Amino acid sequence: MNPIKTKLCITILALLTLFIFNSNAQTNNPLINSGEIIEKGAKLHDDKKYQEAIAEYQKVDRSDTNYVNALYELSNSCYADSQFTKSIEYAKLGMSLFPQKYAIYSMQAANAMDEMNRNEEALQLYDEAIKKNPLSYILYFNKGVVNFKLKKYEEAKKNMQQCLLIYPYYSSAHYFLGKTYMMQGNLVAALLALKTYLLIAPSGRYYVNVINAMSSIAKVNDEVLEYVKNASRSKEDNFSELQDILLSKLALDRQYKLKVDLEDNI
Repeated sequence: MNPIKTKLCITILALLTLFIFNSNAQTNNPLINSGEIIEKGAKLHDDKKYQEAIAEYQKVDRSDTNYVNALYELSNSCYADSQFTKSIEYAKLGMSLFPQKYAIYSMQAANAMDEMNRNEEALQLYDEAIKKNPLSYILYFNKGVVNFKLKKYEEAKKNMQQCLLIYPYYSSAHYFLGKTYMMQGNLVAALLALKTYLLIAPSGRYYVNVINAMSSIAKVNDEVLEYVKNASRSKEDNFSELQDILLSKLALDRQYKLKVDLEDNI
């Protein structure tokens, strides 16, 4: 056979082989629009169909440029579905593959660890995330919540204060700061923080808790007295005179002239 014809046949055969290979590859791995998949998954997540959302996010291949977003949403939906171990696995994978997104992935992992009562591990991850993103108010807040659960009230107070220095209108931080002051027996500061919560979020998720806490302080019930009894004063607690007046219940005396028409202990 003519050498030219031979080369031509080989070339044609190679092209046919490549075409068949590509056709099979596309059949086995069909092209997908990862953006649409993530959008669909987000809608399912918002509708609380977490397992369906997870199934959508899992369709995005690691080689896809949107994998960084899909992986985070996958971890987030697993967290919402109480699959905390899986949530941590996906978050740690994200921390490994996308170090530039370490802060958000580590926060996700820490949140899941918190739910599993792996509190010390969660605190370590929050610290690592804060080093990489020191202006993230939510990181300080989440760390403060963990410290509050562990009854490390002084640490929790510092975390909430730092959160509010960055974003003063984050109502949940005012609530936890108020509760922390209350646990420390600093009742006037607690009332100020709780009142600030109501000013920012009068119908927020904690408003019932806030009203109950303020009512307990106003009545100075046994629980509140126990907090005061175990309190340790610091230099920043300069409300001692006001607290003495509060504890005396002078404002609850019937001879005390109210400046408002509403008859309420608070």
